[in-house]
Amino acid sequence: MGEDKILSINNYMNLTPNWKNDEYQIVKIGTRCGAVFDAYLLSLDIVGSVTKDDLKQFIDLGINDIYVYSVGGLVEFKKVMPVEVFSNKYNYWVDLYKKMGNTNHEKHNDFFAGMLGDDMQSCLDNYKLYQNILEQDKETSKIYNSNKRKLLQKFKEK
Repeated sequence: MGEDKILSINNYMNLTPNWKNDEYQIVKIGTRCGAVFDAYLLSLDIVGSVTKDDLKQFIDLGINDIYVYSVGGLVEFKKVMPVEVFSNKYNYWVDLYKKMGNTNHEKHNDFFAGMLGDDMQSCLDNYKLYQNILEQDKETSKIYNSNKRKLLQKFKEK
C-alpha cells in the first residue's frame, strides 16, 4: 500500500463519524496512534534536539503507552481483534511512520512534516478517550501503572 493511498487519521475519523462508539475502530485508530508515538521515540537520533526534560515529560504523560495499553486491553481481554492481527498492524504502522519521518527529515529537515505530524496531532487531540478506556480497564491499568513506575525509575537512574 503506497503512502499516497493511506488516509490520515483525521480523514479516517471524519469518514467514520461513529468511530468512538465502535471498539474495532477504536483499536484501529489507537494502533496507529501508539505506532506514531513509538516511531517518534525510535527515531530520536533523527528528530534531533530533544532534551532530557522533553523525554521526561513525554514519559510522564505516557501518551504512547496510553494508546498501546488501552488498545492492548481491548485486543487481549475483550478480543476485539486477534492479537496477531493487532501486532502485525502495529508493526506495519511503526515502520511506515519511521520511513515517513526519515523522508520528512531528508526533504524538509522536519521529522513531523505532512501526514506524520497531522496524525500525531490527531492522536494528541484524542488521547483522553484512550486514557479513559485504560482507566476503566482495571486489569490493563494495573499492568500499565506498574510498567510506568519501572520506566520512570530507570529514567531517574540515568
